[in-house]
Formats: sequence, C-alpha cells, structure tokens
Amino acid sequence: MAGLSLSSVVSAQSNDIPYSACPLIGTYYPPPTFSRSSEPFKNLSSEFTETFNQLIEKGGSDVYGPITANTTSFSVVMFIGAESMMEDPTIFEYHYTSPQYQLDMGTNLTSDTKFPVGDVTMVFTVYAWLVEMGETWDTPITQYLPELEKASSSDGVAWKEVTIGSLAGHMSGLIRQTFAKKLTVDPFVFQPDTTPMVSYTAFQLLAFALGRRSGVDGYSIVLKDAILDPLNMTSSGLLNPDMKDIFASMDLSMTQQGEPAALSLTSTITDLARAGNAMLNSRLLPPAATRRWLRHSVDSSNLRNGVGRPWEIYRSGRSAIAPILDARAKSGSMGAHYASYFGLVPDFGVGFAILAHDGGNDRNPLDLNVYADVVSEVLGRLQSMGAAETAARYTGTYRGGSNDYSVAVLNVTSDGPGLAVQELRVDGVDMRADTARQLGISSVADLDFRLYPTNVHEVDSHTHQFVAVFQDRSAPVDAGTPTCITWQEAGAAAGVEYRFVFNLTEDGMAGEFGSSSGGFSLERAA
Repeated sequence: MAGLSLSSVVSAQSNDIPYSACPLIGTYYPPPTFSRSSEPFKNLSSEFTETFNQLIEKGGSDVYGPITANTTSFSVVMFIGAESMMEDPTIFEYHYTSPQYQLDMGTNLTSDTKFPVGDVTMVFTVYAWLVEMGETWDTPITQYLPELEKASSSDGVAWKEVTIGSLAGHMSGLIRQTFAKKLTVDPFVFQPDTTPMVSYTAFQLLAFALGRRSGVDGYSIVLKDAILDPLNMTSSGLLNPDMKDIFASMDLSMTQQGEPAALSLTSTITDLARAGNAMLNSRLLPPAATRRWLRHSVDSSNLRNGVGRPWEIYRSGRSAIAPILDARAKSGSMGAHYASYFGLVPDFGVGFAILAHDGGNDRNPLDLNVYADVVSEVLGRLQSMGAAETAARYTGTYRGGSNDYSVAVLNVTSDGPGLAVQELRVDGVDMRADTARQLGISSVADLDFRLYPTNVHEVDSHTHQFVAVFQDRSAPVDAGTPTCITWQEAGAAAGVEYRFVFNLTEDGMAGEFGSSSGGFSLERAA
C-alpha cells in the first residue's frame, strides 16, 4: 500500500470505469402508470407468480438462495399509493401455506389472515405520533415526560438531550429493552445522536408521551383513533392474551411481546396495503410532512443500508454511478417463528409487505431475505416500465413551425436514464453547441445533455417540469471516478436554460416542449 497516491487510483479507475450519466437522485423517469388491466402489469404479475411457484417447487433457487417450503408459510403483497385506489390498492399478491400447517390446521393463508408483525410496529408508532403530534423532531422528550429530567443518567447524559427525532430514528443511545430501574440509573449505551442502534425503550417512551399528551389512557386507543379506524384497518390491533385468530397462534408466546409500541402490532396483508397506500398519498399527513418522514436520515456501517424514522433504507444500484432506488422498509420478527417486512418506494409510488411463519423453526429467527430479494426485483422492472412509458410519452421530434430553424430531438438511451437531448435548435441557433461553449466543454460531441422529471407539475393545466443535467463525457471526474456532483451544478451556469416544460394532452402524451422561461415552445411532430 505504500506509495499509492490518489492520482494513481484515479488513473487506474479511468481505465476501468466507463462514462456513466449522473442524474439527480430519484429523478430518472416519471413513475409508470398503474393499471391492473395493462399488459405490462399483467405480465409482471404472471412472471412473479411463476417465480414464487418455482421457489416453492425447488426449495429455493441458485439466484436467491434456499427456502424451507415444507414448513414456511408466507403472504406477499404489492400495492400502489394512488388515492383513487385507496379502497383496494393491491396490484399483486401471493399466498402459500406450508404442507405442515395444512396438515396440522387444515386451513390456508388468505389476504385477511392475521400475523404478529413484530418490529414493523415501530412504523405505526411513529406514524401515530406524526398524526397526533406533528413534526416535533427536535423537541426533547422531557417536554412530554418531565419526570425523566429528574432521573439520573450515566456518563453525564441529560435526558433533555434526547429528542423525539432521536427516539424515532434509532439515535437515542438508549438501552434496547425497558427496565424501570435502568431508566433511572444507566439507560444510555451511547450519547444521543451518535450512532444508530435499535432501542425498544425509545418507542415505548413515544407511546407514553402520546398517551399523556392525547389525554387517552392506553397506547392501543391512541393507535386505534389515530391510524387504524381512519384507514379502515379493521383486522389490526395490539397483541393480547385472548387473541386466538393469529396464524399458527400455538407458536406465539406472549412473553416475546416486549414493549407494545415497538413489537406488538398484529395485522394482515390487506390492512398493511391500506396503510401503505395512505402513507404514500399523504392521506393523514400534509404532503410536506410525508416527504420529510420518508427521507434518509443517517448511514449505517453498510453504505447500501441507511436509517430513517424508523425506516431501514435499502439502496439498490448496479454500481457506484448508477440510478439508485431507495426502499424505505422495516423488518420485524416475533421469536423464531414469525417474520415480516413492510416497505415503501416513494419514487414509484409503490410499496410491499411480506408476512411469514415457519412452524419448524425453534432456534434461529426466520429469514425473509429470499422473499424480499424476489420482491426487490420488481423495482428494476418498474424502472424499465418507466423508461418504456417515457419513450412513448415524451421522445420524438418537436418543431416550431414547418421549417428546421427550431427543432428538438429527445430520446432515451442505453448509457443513462432520463431523456437525452440529441438536437436542440431555436431560431437557427444550435443550443447544444452554445451550451457546450458556455460550460467550457471543448466539443459538442462530449456534451451529455439530459432531462430528468421533477415532482413539480400542474395537474389541471397538464404540464410537467423537467430539469437539465449537463456533463462533459471527457472529464476525468465522470469518466474515471465514482464522484457524482451534478446536484451541486444544476442551474449553476448563468444564461444556460436548465428548466423545461412539457404540455401534455388529455391522455398524458407530450404535445409541446419548451423552456420554462417561455424562450421557445415546440410542437411534437406526429
């Protein structure tokens, strides 16, 4: 390692890493239109049904790994966030009941079968907090539970340093499980806001504060009033000893329940789809609050896995420079027999849930990685569908009048996402050449000029804004290293147009393309 310089690393990488477009994160293509009757979605459903069928038949796969089909029962659902489909947001579901359970119980899993969801409960505790209390992330917990301020603490940590955001985002530094004596003596493992670490105690404190502030006796009532009733989650609630309608309830030990606000929700695939739909379309929260809630907060030691409030952020992408898709998920377990996943992908307005039980597992927690990996393949398919729909809706030639003095040619390409501006002339001026000159790019052939969709669009006037990202294909920063700094440069060049607008027809097809400043407007050629 001695003598290895940064320049030699860059030089080595420049020979190995081809140029790749560097889009603004999460803006690669507009989300595809969701319709159960469309051929792409029919094909998607058919393909994934066959994938799960093959997993069960072969006990796993070389790609995803092994599963225990003889003892593991599971349900999978994918749902969308469209408000128009809030009553039935499901676009794909799959249910499998293991031979062992069928032999023992004689019943099969359905979309209304109840499971304990374990740690997924945390999502609903934070959701209830946002609905009832708002975005009080920076408020100390002592404002709601002042008696904590009088409690002694280890290593000089004061309870007033623990905020609602640190409790909700796994950053409180508190011990994992609640013990009254520990809370008054040495509850802190780390100083708050140091490193992410799961604490069930944190969510129980949120529940205590919710109940006190709401004037309601009991977290279960707060949860019911804030979330379950408004979203018609009629099959969901908190575990109690009298519950007999849980799947394989003979394997459920109430001693595993722990802190109710962290672990004890029971739900169904149907109810989780309703909840996910409501979260994605901001039915119970202001849209701005939803956007902030679903953002990445801090990193874990694996840069592919971030941490949110209380999300586990899973980041997919083929390489260091590649379109990155973030799934906000929460995994859960209840002892060794039950496991769950609940996730949202806001960039596409979709989500998923997995509920599972393994009757032959008594020691190690049930692992859902294989099932989750299959579901994650959908993200790549959705991006491909988005690219295909973008090509149909936006690509082509746009002209200003009957001559070639004003013309734009937009296309999708294999070397990057978005819309590549392959030609742009306005009143005879070559805007690509002019842009390259103003950006100091020596050759217009080296200019990568792409448009990416923003989430600023006027539904009533049928307009959709895109933003331009300019890159120099010959620049070492892009050609040789994984550095990606276009987010710092968008709109930075004075006099270079970087916001563009499409006017859409009633069927969602682009009819006109122009600059947001009104500098030009071109009609799409038939």
